[in-house]
Amino acid sequence: MRFVGHVLALGACAGCGSTSADEAPARSADAGGDVGMTDASSKGDAMVADASSMKDASSMKDAESDASAPDAEPADAAPPAPLTYENVVLDANGDPDCSFMNGAYYLYLPDQIHQNGAAVGGRVMGYRSKDLVHWKALGAVFDNVDEAYGGDSTRGLWAPEVLAHGGKYYLYYVNVMSGGADANVGNKDIVVIESDTPEDFHSGTHRKVLLDNDYAFIDPSPFIDGNKLYLLYKRRNAPGTGTRLVIRPMSDPRTFSGAQTVLLDSSDVSGSGQLEHPMMYKAGNKYFLLYSFGEGDQPSYRIAYATSSTPTGPFVQRGTLFASDPIGAKSLSKTVIAPGAASIVEDGAGKPWMVYRQKKTAKTTFADRGVCIDPIQLAPAKNEISGKPTKGVVRPGPAF
Repeated sequence: MRFVGHVLALGACAGCGSTSADEAPARSADAGGDVGMTDASSKGDAMVADASSMKDASSMKDAESDASAPDAEPADAAPPAPLTYENVVLDANGDPDCSFMNGAYYLYLPDQIHQNGAAVGGRVMGYRSKDLVHWKALGAVFDNVDEAYGGDSTRGLWAPEVLAHGGKYYLYYVNVMSGGADANVGNKDIVVIESDTPEDFHSGTHRKVLLDNDYAFIDPSPFIDGNKLYLLYKRRNAPGTGTRLVIRPMSDPRTFSGAQTVLLDSSDVSGSGQLEHPMMYKAGNKYFLLYSFGEGDQPSYRIAYATSSTPTGPFVQRGTLFASDPIGAKSLSKTVIAPGAASIVEDGAGKPWMVYRQKKTAKTTFADRGVCIDPIQLAPAKNEISGKPTKGVVRPGPAF
């Protein structure tokens, strides 16, 4: 989900710098099953309860001591240690979507499901955090295994994003199907489903196929601009003729209210091959369109951006924001490789942070991606975003 400057009040998170027991670093998920943290969470809750009881007893003892020695001065509390982070912050695969909702950050990643060696669908893995550094795994919050329709079979689920709107939560995702105009591409539809909670969409209602059977619709990204709602997405052109990034107005999270506008075409971006993962962010009176291009399993992959004075353009390309380090220039554990799939969120001080993914190895594979965060700076008057992707380096963390 993409908010304009995250109009939800991030200030509500100020003061939550200490991490609760249930926000311990999450283990990564694999295709074999959901990540379970129930035992650890329960143990953490018990530790918190014990600590609280000990604190109460200690406070009573201190009060008695103060009464008998009224001139005694209380000891100064130790200052909290500053938050730091080191990428990757979450060792889980896929292209992340991150948003601040319900007083916490929520992160969603796609995961494919196989049975007897065949792809039968996918699921959305959820995570929650109070500081963007320590993540609790929520397990699978949705799956589309039984979502076949129109004579096609379900093969996977891609690019989940969640929008908070009107007290409800809307999961947008790509339903990967057989069939379609090009058998090699398949039929990739954009679907939306509504829920009362951002942590479970299995029992969601009002499921609707928004876009289907037009080569391939991919990477839905909702965007709120004041009281206006839009959906950005990637659309394949005719087979073999490139891709384009599109925006379309909506009257509500399930209904388009106007025609699409093409924001960028792959033919406009030299050496791009394909454009994907569009997201929009507003700073001041400027609209920043971020996108990824190149081959996602190779070091050529990167995050670039363009700017405009309106959400529908025209957009002017401004260049690359995050790119790979030269392979071999330093240790692999500190080499940035193929950054992509941008989300922008704000910390408790209102500073923007990029949540994205990058590869952990130089191998040509999609199975080695991890979730990363790094601060960025926006200069609307100069049409600029600046920042530096990192890996394996300890840096100051977000403010809370």
